[in-house]
Amino acid sequence: MVELVRFDWRGVQRDPYGLAPSALEDFADRLEGARQATWTPATDTLLKDYRRDRRNSQLNRILVTAGRVRNHHDGVIVVGHEPLTLGARAIVAACAHPWHNLLSPAQRGGRPRIVFQATPGDNDALAGLFDLIDSVPARSSWALIAIHGNDWTPEAHRVWQALAERIVRRSAGAASDHLVLVDHGGGLPGDACESLPGCPRFKSSVPPGPGDAILTEVGLIPAAILGIDVVRLLEGAARMYDHFAQAATGQNAVLQFAGVSHLLRHQRGAGPCRLRFWSQALEVFGAWYQMLFSPHVGLVHPAEATGDCPGAGQSWTTHVIQQAWRCDPIPVPGPQVDGPSSKAAGPGDIPGLTAQSVQEARAAAAREQRPEAAIWVPGSDEDSVGQLIQMLRLSQAVIRALSTGAPRRHGGS
Repeated sequence: MVELVRFDWRGVQRDPYGLAPSALEDFADRLEGARQATWTPATDTLLKDYRRDRRNSQLNRILVTAGRVRNHHDGVIVVGHEPLTLGARAIVAACAHPWHNLLSPAQRGGRPRIVFQATPGDNDALAGLFDLIDSVPARSSWALIAIHGNDWTPEAHRVWQALAERIVRRSAGAASDHLVLVDHGGGLPGDACESLPGCPRFKSSVPPGPGDAILTEVGLIPAAILGIDVVRLLEGAARMYDHFAQAATGQNAVLQFAGVSHLLRHQRGAGPCRLRFWSQALEVFGAWYQMLFSPHVGLVHPAEATGDCPGAGQSWTTHVIQQAWRCDPIPVPGPQVDGPSSKAAGPGDIPGLTAQSVQEARAAAAREQRPEAAIWVPGSDEDSVGQLIQMLRLSQAVIRALSTGAPRRHGGS
């Protein structure tokens, strides 16, 4: 079994601008109250239903639909408001081949290419999608997935209609063979439902909200189409929820991250946490995490803060470090410069160079007395990614509970 995501906050325990080593222990009662108020375990409905009655479960329906799209299409266009589709993009970036769309069909294992188009889009972006649709023969056509949220506009619907008409006109078979509709709280347009009676439709399994969408049909369908193991993704998320619900504060990655974020802000005047990713596969989660704190989601870090932290109000850094790599280490030549300016032997491969860069960045923060922390992610496999998603979602909910006393209840793990 993949190990759990860990949070290391020793780099925050620095005088004069960090927190005392006992800070979280002293704050344990508040953290426990936030934990009790934050989430109820209605979050793993998709996974529980799948385990209880696989054939009739919503997750099985997702997998069957994804398999049909994967087996009959060369490409998939996902259309939706960017805060909704950002989570799906992050999962794909983490778990699929880093250059998936550039591989040949054989190299992709027959999996379709995938394109994310934010709505409403512009004229040139839409024209470019038409070029893609027209670039393949009818027998290997594109599919269209429409993510419909509560901020779906008439303009977005017209874009979806234009793409749907182009795909259907260029493709063999019925319109319903090429289209999938996902409703994440906005209610599907009546003309979309009436004109496509056989088109697969999914109603999101949790209340609407961009941060909640990632582990629902909104994020799972695009991922499953690419062959990403979404069952393992949900299992990793469920493991992190169990860790959050059961582990003591001193060993609880979620409570530690949320507690450190809250205390640095309120005791030291620091701004929001900036995630620094040391893996290209995980980078998109940075934009997704920032979106969780947008006004649309309901929590905004103050632009101004007071306190004795250097650059009060500025962000502090948490390094997100991937521990294991999917591919064999790539060797690199040794240092080319002789003399005292060259490093001794140096790492002999790319993972070693990455580890050295992380060490140097953290050492620089220590010399400059800047608080920093680290999230250690076991890998970019589905279990690890599911854990990371759940940890970041839960920590956001705990931070909100600590800051406002009005936590949001989530679903969808």
